[in-house]
Amino acid sequence: MFFVLASLCFLLVACSATRKRFDFTPHINNRTDAVYDISEFTRSTTEFPEDIEVTAPKYFEVVATSTTAPVTTRKPPAVTEAPKEYYTVKFVDIDGYSAISVQNVEEGKSAKEPPMPEKRDDMIFIGWDKDFSSVKGSMIVKAIYKKEWLNVYFYDSDATLLKSQVVLYGDDATPPKITPPAGYTFNGWSKSYKNVTNDLYLYAKYSEIGQRDHITLKDAYEFLPLTENVLNESGSAYHRSVHNGVCTIQGEDYGGNILYGNFCDIINISGYNFVAFEGILGMKSSLPDAEFSLVLDIYLDEKHAFHGEINSPNAKKEFSLNLKGVNDIKIQLKTKKNGNLLKKSEFTGGIINGILCEN
Repeated sequence: MFFVLASLCFLLVACSATRKRFDFTPHINNRTDAVYDISEFTRSTTEFPEDIEVTAPKYFEVVATSTTAPVTTRKPPAVTEAPKEYYTVKFVDIDGYSAISVQNVEEGKSAKEPPMPEKRDDMIFIGWDKDFSSVKGSMIVKAIYKKEWLNVYFYDSDATLLKSQVVLYGDDATPPKITPPAGYTFNGWSKSYKNVTNDLYLYAKYSEIGQRDHITLKDAYEFLPLTENVLNESGSAYHRSVHNGVCTIQGEDYGGNILYGNFCDIINISGYNFVAFEGILGMKSSLPDAEFSLVLDIYLDEKHAFHGEINSPNAKKEFSLNLKGVNDIKIQLKTKKNGNLLKKSEFTGGIINGILCEN
């Protein structure tokens, strides 16, 4: 034991006297770095030997190469249109069964109208019972026929037959002359007898004669039988209006009962005890710098009884006509601006304070 301890002490003294050193065994692991594996014999501060030459690391340049292949862009899938819908359109004859034409028609498109005979026995073809100009589904379209000759019957108010007549489809019937009962005036028929398209049954209408000294022209249009627009003026030019305000002409105020516009009407006054038709043709322009004109013609039983024309603002003409024995009054009024018929009245004026005087 003593011997072992002595040996150990000797060894420690020897190591302390000996210079601390490392055993270097250089190994190069790769081509860019010089790496040294150090085998440590003792724990101490590393001291590099001065005679060891350190080789500088070598570097290699790596150049990246790119491919020249084209880049492919993925296109979105093509949008395909929805398949078109087709519908069956069947044209059938008057019996509702016999096929005239069967067509496959694209949705929203129009079917082609088949040719049809104008007449079939005592019937005439007038069209189809459905619209096929924009097909939305399968359909059956039926031909429509009407009788070529139609019957029109005129009855009195008590259902007494006054007249029967046969007319062609689309023609006007001719009504009988009416003698109204005492104390009443004839007030037209229950239906129109013009442009007859079906068999007609018409009844006379009467109105009780009012016990008044006079009736205004405005009220006459509501109370008496009236035939409008007898000159067949176009719809854009034909109009009649009532002015219910106050119109001041030449310092005098006229309130209400003023008819103006472009019209030609016949008023039936048969059966009344009217003795006179009075009024004023007057005009008060709201645009005095424009060139307005106003023309009035009155016919009594188709005989020209009055003509008046004014073409300056604040002007007027009075008229008074004898109505004894007269059945119809035709009133034709035209309003113009710069020589053209007005589609809308731009001024106040016309027949002012028109009245039908009674006994």
